[in-house]
Amino acid sequence: MRFSNLLIGVTLLFSLAAQARECPDAQPAGLTLTALLARGVCLDPRLAQQGFELARTRGAVTEAAAASAWQVSLQAGPSATVQQGSGSETYSATGSANLAVTRLMSDGGLTQSRTAQREHEAVAAQADQDAARQDILRDLASAWSDAREAQAVLLAARSSLAVARASDEVARGRFAAGSATRVDVLSAAASLAQAQREVVTSEVGWRRRQVILAERLGWPPETSVVLRGDELAWLQNLAQKMGDAAPDLSSEHHPQLLAQGQRLQARRAALQVAQAEEGATVIVSGTTGPNITRSKAGLVPGYETTHRWNSQVALTWSMPLSDGGARRSRVAQNQAQVDSALAQQQTLLRNLREALWQQWTAWSGSAAEVSAAQAALDAAVVAESAQRGRYLAGAGTLAEWISAQSDLSARSRQAASAEQTRLRAAVGTMHALGRFNLDFEP
Repeated sequence: MRFSNLLIGVTLLFSLAAQARECPDAQPAGLTLTALLARGVCLDPRLAQQGFELARTRGAVTEAAAASAWQVSLQAGPSATVQQGSGSETYSATGSANLAVTRLMSDGGLTQSRTAQREHEAVAAQADQDAARQDILRDLASAWSDAREAQAVLLAARSSLAVARASDEVARGRFAAGSATRVDVLSAAASLAQAQREVVTSEVGWRRRQVILAERLGWPPETSVVLRGDELAWLQNLAQKMGDAAPDLSSEHHPQLLAQGQRLQARRAALQVAQAEEGATVIVSGTTGPNITRSKAGLVPGYETTHRWNSQVALTWSMPLSDGGARRSRVAQNQAQVDSALAQQQTLLRNLREALWQQWTAWSGSAAEVSAAQAALDAAVVAESAQRGRYLAGAGTLAEWISAQSDLSARSRQAASAEQTRLRAAVGTMHALGRFNLDFEP
């Protein structure tokens, strides 16, 4: 029961801390991409987790550097002694206080290497935090693109449903007038049912995207979100940042490369630590303080009080001679870790380059894809209107009109997908470059 209450208390404290943290406001009615990114990155727990890790590594730097500082301690306490022998007893009580000072003078570079290792780990943690922030921003932008596409698909499905209802009414009216066949009526009814099914599927997809956005922004799942598109301004900004030249990775800008490089340096410093363990250590130490003793011997009346001031200075030199090969084994293990970190760095660089060129290729062709999709949509609108006129004029068949409707619906979805694919490619390219951040206000 106590553990349960403690767990509830800790959970409540974390909940209150999360609520106390102020994040940018965002409104469900009229949500923009800018507001989504600003609030979503603030609420994401991954960023807080990396912040805690950064604080830990910075504390480790201070702890490692403190090994070479003056170590001062105070020791005080009483003691009592009773001695018996040959019919007599001696009683004594002693009180002492000592101030002890110790300073590490030399350890073969052990402390320096250990401090350097912790410093590299702290820089890596800082880069990991930046990488986590960019990952969160990318995920939020992807969630936005998915929601915008789902919203556009729903609008297209509803438009197609309206057209299908109109063709169904026309087919029924012409059948009643004797100018259409039963097959036309059934075909129109089937087309209407398909359009209704697409609307239901699109509504479910749009609702799912709304729930994801609400969860990312700390809103109840049932929140109705209305998107207000500002991705065009983001696209213009990202396109300006990328330019026309093919991009290249830089370890100075990409947080993942920076973090891995610092981990490699930390492993090299750990290797120096293992090597420094074979060196000599020199420590200077000293103690000083009063010592008061009161004693009584046998039946002699009264106590004898003695006051002394004790001071001591020592210089200690130590040199490891043999430990059964443990230090040599640690050196070999750390060397293997250095080689492993170097291989991980090369693997990361290769993977990032592949991801970058994939995203850049998608981005380079996305403008043409958007233009082609829009042109196809415009042509489908004209074709559907023409087939409707031909059918109403008696020059075309209902099947041709329904086919044009289906093609228009498909072209509408493709156009919506192409627009959001372009945004995803821009975000993906900037993320692969390690430069996707919130330094832009449209």
